[in-house]
Amino acid sequence: MATPLIACLAGICSKSIPSHTLRAIAGPSKIHPFDPTHHLHTSPSRHAAPVRPRQPAPSANPMSLRDRQIPYRTVQLVSPTDNSLSEPTPLRTILNSYDHATHTLSLVSLEPPIVKLLNKEDIRQKVRKAEVKAKLNRKSAVEEKEVQVSWASASGDLKHKCAQARGILEKGDRATVIYAAKAGSDKVSQGVQGEITAMFEKELEEVAVRWKEDEKSKATWIQFWGPMAKVREERRAKVEEEEVGKKKERDEKKEARRKKEEERQERAARKAAEIVA
Repeated sequence: MATPLIACLAGICSKSIPSHTLRAIAGPSKIHPFDPTHHLHTSPSRHAAPVRPRQPAPSANPMSLRDRQIPYRTVQLVSPTDNSLSEPTPLRTILNSYDHATHTLSLVSLEPPIVKLLNKEDIRQKVRKAEVKAKLNRKSAVEEKEVQVSWASASGDLKHKCAQARGILEKGDRATVIYAAKAGSDKVSQGVQGEITAMFEKELEEVAVRWKEDEKSKATWIQFWGPMAKVREERRAKVEEEEVGKKKERDEKKEARRKKEEERQERAARKAAEIVA
């Protein structure tokens, strides 16, 4: 079917222009789809606003910014010796002055911008202590344990029972010492009973106090001992030190495994590159 242009030209000039010439003038009748990029200029207009890079989202806590995250060009550095402030210094100068593998620069003030150089191992140590303290707080319930003592016990047995009670108290727990006659044994005089209880009191009073009055009956004599406050604090500090040491050892092993895996991946990457080359 002829296009309207061909029909028009054919009607006006059919006698003077050959039909094949008309078809050449009109061109093919096929309709091409619209190309939205055709004749569009990609160079920016001199009146258009310059394109700016998108700024990163602000940190929820600006004081958590470290090293190159700090958004100030000039800062003051806290002295590690006397906490005095340096003169305003370019941030870049400070960033180039320390080993980033062992230290980190922390923003401690916004107005004026003040930074402080921190040891990464000290930071990790504080984190470990905080985690251990939280763990100890969850397990700080005092237990009550009993120590059974027979009036007829030999001297060696009495010393063993006394040491057992003291060990319980030194761990921060309470010790309930129950003195009683052993079934089938001879009756012990009150004087002997007093000597036995006095021996326990002399030993236990070094680390504990009675938190409740004694309970006496014909068959038993019960003493209620609780650790002194300083004993609990010393025990807690010792346990905390042990737990921090254990956690540090676990962290170091984990870091060693990470480095080993990183080295393995680097060797594999180099080997693959050599094969390709």
